[in-house]
Amino acid sequence: MPPRPRDPRVAGKAPMKRACAGLLLLLLGGCANLGYYGQSVRGQLYLWWRAAPVEQVLADPEVSAPLRARLQSSQAIRDFAVSHLDLPDNRSYRRYADLQRPFAVWNVIATPPDSLTPHPFCPPLVGCLPYQGFFSEAEALRRADALRAEGLETITYGVAAYSTLGWFADPLLNTFMGLPEPELAGLIFHELTHQQVFVKDDVAFNESLASFVEAQGIREWLGTRPEELAAWQTRRARGDRLRGLVLAARDELAALYAAHPADWAARKAMRLARLREDLAALWREAGAEPRGLWFDTPLGNPQLTLVATYHAWEPAWQRLFVASKQDWPAFWQAVREIAQRSSAGREACLRGESC
Repeated sequence: MPPRPRDPRVAGKAPMKRACAGLLLLLLGGCANLGYYGQSVRGQLYLWWRAAPVEQVLADPEVSAPLRARLQSSQAIRDFAVSHLDLPDNRSYRRYADLQRPFAVWNVIATPPDSLTPHPFCPPLVGCLPYQGFFSEAEALRRADALRAEGLETITYGVAAYSTLGWFADPLLNTFMGLPEPELAGLIFHELTHQQVFVKDDVAFNESLASFVEAQGIREWLGTRPEELAAWQTRRARGDRLRGLVLAARDELAALYAAHPADWAARKAMRLARLREDLAALWREAGAEPRGLWFDTPLGNPQLTLVATYHAWEPAWQRLFVASKQDWPAFWQAVREIAQRSSAGREACLRGESC
């Protein structure tokens, strides 16, 4: 295919029409909200419309030096993902798109006030998810308002990247190219993992697996650069402390909701206030002002659910990697075998009970 002209409206319309038709078939394969899926199609088309091959972007003399360096790093990272981590060798992350906005999508998570079980969203093909994604922040906020009106706790947060699970070639985006190189590598490893193995209706399995591959991949990527590895490990340790604080609060609240005493709401408020104080201390220890998802919105069950979803099974994947003698093809084979089991069978394997 010839290079796309710099004005993305000039070329590539026929392939995009075919891709749009395919996307519509995927998204509307069941009973669906046409308005919601319509914005999904428009958002995905805009992303493709903005994308150009990395080599074409690098040939543009107007590209800034920081972006040029990150694009060059991204291609070395992409090659490493295939050669060292045995991740898919395809067209994903070989193109770049500037979406001219800070996030790729905005997710909405909602839970009952006395439960850590998220309100489900069940699109075709991928099964039920604990969040609903929107290409427009305004639409995400409207959805959050509607769920809040139903008596649910909600949060809306921006997401730098998402995966189409191998159905399409995912491009690099401006929303994450400003990350430090290790975190950029980790994001690419994370999203490619979703293309490697994906289990319908098991978000904790999918996300914790991707989080493990992200971290282990970064360790290997930085293996010959000890100073950068040490700096990343410091940031990682801080993240581990955050997760520890959040998961401890989550476990206490789960027990509280199960017992459901008359004063559960007051006790919940006290526990969340203590969590926020602990998190603020962690931020200040790092020399940062407390802000973001944990401070700019009311702290509640949705944030706690989010952390548990992404990290619940990471230690189990680490054990499996060691048992596979840190051989990536052997590890992936073991992961696929676990993925084929029932939900209860997968959990038993990951708990180390029987497999």
